[in-house]
Amino acid sequence: MDSKGKGLCLAIGSVAAIVGYMIWQFVVIGVDTAYDDVTANLTQAADGSGIMPVLVILIGVGLIINAAGLNGIRGLVGGSAESIGIFCVTAAILMFVVSLGGVVAMGEVGNKFVAASAAAATAAGAGDAAAAAGYAATAGALGAAGGFTLAANTAIGQLGGLLFSLGFLCIGLAYKGSDFKGALSFIPLGWLAILAGAIGLVSTIIIGNINVDTSNQITGIAFLLSVIWAVLVGVKLIGSKE
Repeated sequence: MDSKGKGLCLAIGSVAAIVGYMIWQFVVIGVDTAYDDVTANLTQAADGSGIMPVLVILIGVGLIINAAGLNGIRGLVGGSAESIGIFCVTAAILMFVVSLGGVVAMGEVGNKFVAASAAAATAAGAGDAAAAAGYAATAGALGAAGGFTLAANTAIGQLGGLLFSLGFLCIGLAYKGSDFKGALSFIPLGWLAILAGAIGLVSTIIIGNINVDTSNQITGIAFLLSVIWAVLVGVKLIGSKE
């Protein structure tokens, strides 16, 4: 892959992934929905199930393309820190892609949960206690399945966020000692990556043990900084003559 291809993968992949993430977090789930509120998460996921395929494409394909670009620039500055960083970020990306299965599952389970809950309420209103109990039991089972899926996705996300942050911290240390400049030469790529990694690590290790919702939001800032880094490097490579 030439420099232009690597740059395109870095820039386009990272932007596509962050756009998909923001749509999921702010439009589908909502910033006010607690991660452990299973009913709210299932209801919101059901409402947004129609755009799930778009989100999977944006996030999943975007992350894979980004990983291809990131691995393509291995050796750009060299050193053990760069290799370890790219390895950690790639592992995190694989975890994030796998977790998309849980996102799709939440939409499917959410649709059935909402339908069963509505059917239970209708049956109860009609005075059919037996039917209402049956539908309520179904909704309860679906809620339990949704809770398990949500818990698994949260665990994967926390571990993935830890690897991603550690990876960018290492990448930042590698670029800090390099003369390579991004598309905006006045922005130090090394310190930008270090900042992204440090914010992510503090959010995942410390804040995550206090409040997962706050941790997710702060980790989103780290992801945004990593996107800026990828775009700066990507645009620089796109414009190179190699």
